[in-house]
This record gives sequence, C-alpha cells and structure tokens, in this order.
Amino acid sequence: MAYYNAIGEVASHTNTHTTGHAATYEYWDDELTQCRNKIESRGNITSADFISSRAPFLEFSDNYFQNLVDKGFKIDSSCRHLV
Repeated sequence: MAYYNAIGEVASHTNTHTTGHAATYEYWDDELTQCRNKIESRGNITSADFISSRAPFLEFSDNYFQNLVDKGFKIDSSCRHLV
C-alpha cells in the first residue's frame, strides 16, 4: 500500500499486449483480470485501487470499454484526439 500511496494511481495495461480492435469481450476480460491479479499479488493493493487503463498500441473496441465499465474503472487513457 505504501507504493500506491506514493504514486496515487494504479493503472492496468493488459497482461500480454495481444489485444486489439478484434478482441472479444472474453479476451479483454482475461487480459485485464490477469494484469490486475499480478499487480495485486505483488503490490499489496486491491481491485478497488485500480481506476485507470490504457489499451496496448491504443487499439481498443466496444468490448474493451464494456470491460472497463464492468470492472469499475474510472479513467481510460487510450483515446486520442482526432483532428
């Protein structure tokens, strides 16, 4: 918890970087869950501490965003401004 308190935010970024625009809901779920579990076990934090995520290579889809909603994430930093 000291690490979390020092940085102020815990973010997810998937487990294997093998997701993308065509990834299913189930695949995103598995990737985000594995990442969260690894960080929880090594950082002494809980799922409630995860508030943000960024899709690898900025490749996201509706399945990605639905997973974030279902898992209680508050922030996504994958979207970029389109000019």
